[in-house]
Amino acid sequence: MKSKYDIRTDLALELKEEVVPPSGIIDGVLVDEKYYNKQALKITAVEVVNEKGSSLIRKPIGKYITIEAKYLSKNDDIYHKEIVKTLAKHLNKMIKELCNGNGKVKLLVAGLGNRNVTPDALGPLAVDNLEIDSSLSAIAPGVFGQTGMETASVIKGVISENKPDVLIVVDALAARSSKRLNQTIQLSNTGIQPGSGVGNNREEINKKNMKVPVIAIGVPTVVDAATIVNDTLTDLLEALSLSYLISDINEREKYYFVKEVMQEDLVDMYVTPKEVDETIRRIAYTISEAINLVQSGIKEEV
Repeated sequence: MKSKYDIRTDLALELKEEVVPPSGIIDGVLVDEKYYNKQALKITAVEVVNEKGSSLIRKPIGKYITIEAKYLSKNDDIYHKEIVKTLAKHLNKMIKELCNGNGKVKLLVAGLGNRNVTPDALGPLAVDNLEIDSSLSAIAPGVFGQTGMETASVIKGVISENKPDVLIVVDALAARSSKRLNQTIQLSNTGIQPGSGVGNNREEINKKNMKVPVIAIGVPTVVDAATIVNDTLTDLLEALSLSYLISDINEREKYYFVKEVMQEDLVDMYVTPKEVDETIRRIAYTISEAINLVQSGIKEEV
């Protein structure tokens, strides 16, 4: 059950950061970090190996790869190619792990979200750029408000007909840190719960429910207003050399305090950066190119 102190985030990396002890070691959670200064990249692998670890960071047992790319949203073709190759490498490895090394796989990509709401349009826009063929199919199932059908139910029907080896879902996420908005890609083998980041939980899209392995690719495109206030308060106190005033307060308690003093009509407000239209299109294209690159390798093996 979620605590009133829980910060709204879909990123395993941020949930890990909340509970990391002074030793830096979390029981039941393995963490591996790599920095690539030349490419301005940081890649963090978080693996939840047992139920204790799952309970601590509130994520299912499985692997979570976070790619922090400082210039992900920028119009830079060279940098874009580096991100595509990096994401494709980790995606390809995850597919092979789920399929016991078999390179001959059939993929189904589901672009989740509402294409009419820009911060939520990442999934549908990624699907638009895929190179569809006999070994790669795709669907943008829309949201309940558009179709009157649960996203998970629509995908189940497609899986029943299409019979893919792996389902890849692409979705917009929520982050705790505004500094990670549109600069972070999370890749996981545990599936996803649509709407969880903004408190609109729907049926989970995972292996148990879909009957096929599920890989989730997500990018945080929104933070809630309390996060903005929280970050601003911390930066202000540091600038005034008064950070000691909150040094003994953990992130959950500080976040809850901020929500308590905010105006009621701001508590459930979500914020996204300006120029989000072009940014989302660019990142969606990056994700689709990575999937296309993986698929081109699969076709060569078939």
